[in-house]
Amino acid sequence: MKSIRNLFLIAIVMYFTIGSSVLLTSVYALSSSSSKTSESSESSESRVSSSLSSKTVSVRPIATTRTAESRVSERSESSRTSSLELRDVKSIEESLKDSNTALSAYKAAKTADKLTALIALGTKVIDERISFLSNQLTTKVTTEVNISSENKTKLINLISEEISNLQLEKAKIQALTNITELKVEVKNIYEEHRIYATFGPKIYGLIASYRMQFLTLKLETTLSRVETTIQENQANLPNYESINEYLTNSKAEIATSKGYITDAITKFNSMEAAKDTKPAKDLHEKGRDDLAKAKKSLEKVKSYLKQIGSLIDKRTSSSNESSKSNSSETSRAN
Repeated sequence: MKSIRNLFLIAIVMYFTIGSSVLLTSVYALSSSSSKTSESSESSESRVSSSLSSKTVSVRPIATTRTAESRVSERSESSRTSSLELRDVKSIEESLKDSNTALSAYKAAKTADKLTALIALGTKVIDERISFLSNQLTTKVTTEVNISSENKTKLINLISEEISNLQLEKAKIQALTNITELKVEVKNIYEEHRIYATFGPKIYGLIASYRMQFLTLKLETTLSRVETTIQENQANLPNYESINEYLTNSKAEIATSKGYITDAITKFNSMEAAKDTKPAKDLHEKGRDDLAKAKKSLEKVKSYLKQIGSLIDKRTSSSNESSKSNSSETSRAN
């Protein structure tokens, strides 16, 4: 009977494990907001790129403080927005204020000082992106508990590579002495790197995928333990067939979930920075859809585990009542 009780305890552990897994939607909302933030940033980048391409030297600011606050307020009203998400958004938009200052200085500079002011602007916008990668994204990866060490290394390498690219671009900008060439390079910061528009959502998507993958594999291992215990106690389980059917269905749904997670990872990894961000955005949305489908499969597993736990609990309760009855009869006989 001890093994039956242990089986019930394992089922309870599984129930709470899957409970953690299906809560991933709130975590993955970060990726959704990152995408929204990138759209605002992308719009601003387009305006700056257009200004740098024109023959005039006037450049409109990236965003006003009021507009930034308005966007943050709108996000706070979204049911899918988390507190961590808002901190990310505010941090990005606070850094854009520094760009406004650099842009204003460039606009106000005399012709002879335009080169210096534009170098300062290019340096500032690159530093903003490096800070986003080094602090927000890297911290998010390193502090995540439910991601394997191997996948953490993959993500850190992706971020480090992007930081290196930005540092090379900054060195190139700071060495230029021709303002026409410099305008092209500063414009490329916005048009080619697209850190906020593409890379940020890509990393958030991969974090969510790897987290769900980690928990699903953990659940699969626990399910295997339960299956072994059930088979060992088959003779003591009159409802064995029902329990086994729930286990079979659970394994099938886990396999389905793993397939969707793998598809999502492939899509997020395929997101590439480009002047046209639509292909990357489409991949991002499709990856989110895959994770939503994976979540539905895990929710089914949670339902099956609840049924297994109920059947085992019923069997355990029945056995306990029988033991008490036998003990009582023995006492009366004595």
